[in-house]
Amino acid sequence: MDYGTTVARASGASPASPHLITYPLYFILNITYPLYFILNITYPLYFILNMTHFTIEELERSSTAARLGIDNKAPAEARECMAALIDNVLDPLREAWGEPLLVNSGYRCPRLNTAVGGAQASQHLLGQAADITAGGKEANRRLFNLALSLGLPFDQLIDEHRYSWLHISHRHQTPNRNQIIHL
Repeated sequence: MDYGTTVARASGASPASPHLITYPLYFILNITYPLYFILNITYPLYFILNMTHFTIEELERSSTAARLGIDNKAPAEARECMAALIDNVLDPLREAWGEPLLVNSGYRCPRLNTAVGGAQASQHLLGQAADITAGGKEANRRLFNLALSLGLPFDQLIDEHRYSWLHISHRHQTPNRNQIIHL
């Protein structure tokens, strides 16, 4: 019996199943390998284990998308980017802040990005950015300064409209630029 058949049987698939996936056991045991191919989950198990305060679904949620009937479900690549954003930036920032933070905008599919007037090259399209608020301009100013003081691996930290909200992004496959912008 090969390892692939063992895995298929353990997962409930029969050897005759047309959906039988036969991966060598070392792929299954290597937790950094995207396990959604084997476990039929939507992002690698590594990211599931580390998210504390934010979720992928929270970054996909959009009242504009709901109102316009837009399906804003992110593809696997964007979900991996969102998981990295959560793990490396959003969760550590929330932990240090000590109070809930609200995500105004996370992932945007192209149709939603157009509907909200987003930039054509917006990092929201890739799942690399979130617009967040701590509840008001003064709180957002303190949150902005906290993000800076923590040395988080952000790509961009943007004060939007005098701290009406903060845009924060993270690139997990290329170096982050650590851009600090006031708009």
